[in-house]
Amino acid sequence: MDSKKILQSFIQGFNITNPDLALGTNELAEVSLYPNPANQQVTLEFSEVLTQETNWVIYDQLGREVYKGVMSPGTRTMTVQTADVPSGLYFLHLYAEDRKRQTKRIIVVH
Repeated sequence: MDSKKILQSFIQGFNITNPDLALGTNELAEVSLYPNPANQQVTLEFSEVLTQETNWVIYDQLGREVYKGVMSPGTRTMTVQTADVPSGLYFLHLYAEDRKRQTKRIIVVH
């Protein structure tokens, strides 16, 4: 049935305490992953040198932690070995000290 009704809603009392985080504008410098799809390794390259310690975690499709580590200030590139993980889709999460974050997808094909 096509009624052409316009429905609206309003949530009273909804408060976003950190609008930057909600809008996704609080991110790290641009990061490139190559090669993607990866076979033996994948390289992360930042558009700028990191100015603060940055934690990274790679998760598989089920949310299981596969690898994790920390990049020091001054880092611009990092290589992660992917030869020991099964082929599939993985998610790289980067977290800086001031809550900046970035998420990238990695495809591993053997």
